[in-house]
Amino acid sequence: MALVCGHDTEKELGAGTGKIKLRYVYDMFVARFDWLAKVITFDMFSMMVDDALEQMKTMLEENEAAQKFVAGDVND
Repeated sequence: MALVCGHDTEKELGAGTGKIKLRYVYDMFVARFDWLAKVITFDMFSMMVDDALEQMKTMLEENEAAQKFVAGDVND
């Protein structure tokens, strides 16, 4: 969810607004999963997003199919 929301906020808010985008995504998370937001604080959410982005970076470095998908070139 964070990656999809992050993609949407990138289009809406542009680059260089990392903390604003993260807060925006967390607010969407809270709106969708209000009961879970009582357990997962913003700081915890931020750490999970950082971990997910690190995993995505590794996957993109190692997986050509993922690179094509992100580039929008899924027909090859």
